[in-house]
Amino acid sequence: MSPSVDPATLATLSPSEGERTSLLSWEPMLPTDAAGRPTAPEGSFIVARHGAPGPSNLRALGDAPLRTLFRGGRVVEEFGSAPPTEYDTVFAFIERPMAHYCAACAQPVRDEEFEKLYSELRRRPDSRYQSPLYRYLQAVLRTLLLLRPTSESEFEAVLRRLARSARTFGGGATSTHYFDNALRPLLRG
Repeated sequence: MSPSVDPATLATLSPSEGERTSLLSWEPMLPTDAAGRPTAPEGSFIVARHGAPGPSNLRALGDAPLRTLFRGGRVVEEFGSAPPTEYDTVFAFIERPMAHYCAACAQPVRDEEFEKLYSELRRRPDSRYQSPLYRYLQAVLRTLLLLRPTSESEFEAVLRRLARSARTFGGGATSTHYFDNALRPLLRG
């Protein structure tokens, strides 16, 4: 059984039950270096509430292992050709920051790299791999798990589906079709 999540962490991140269900009102900040290039989050990371400027709408979250944040017992085997619509915001919550990461890099990440990234995090969510994109995706997933009660089974099904999407869009070793067709449209909205 997973350890429980500290209620103070949840209260700090999302003060009301209504906000906790509104995933898309929160976004992990993309850490950058002095030149504006993405860097790996270190220690705690920052999330911001959209549409509410000011320091009171920023929250610093720690780097608790992802496995300690699984909550609930919902069993999800696999999403078939299309995931249930209730997961649309979950996918958008994960993929939108990935789109912002690619835009900040000024070059999209290859489909093959996204597929490996999603697969690795599904199998080993708490790996110490040091790629800035990997560490940032861990921060995004940590935020998801703090905002939305998510079972380990759901987590794995979502990441399996994301890896499948990246593989489906893939068109070769240098292909960026996943970014071009699935992620880039998220930058417009």
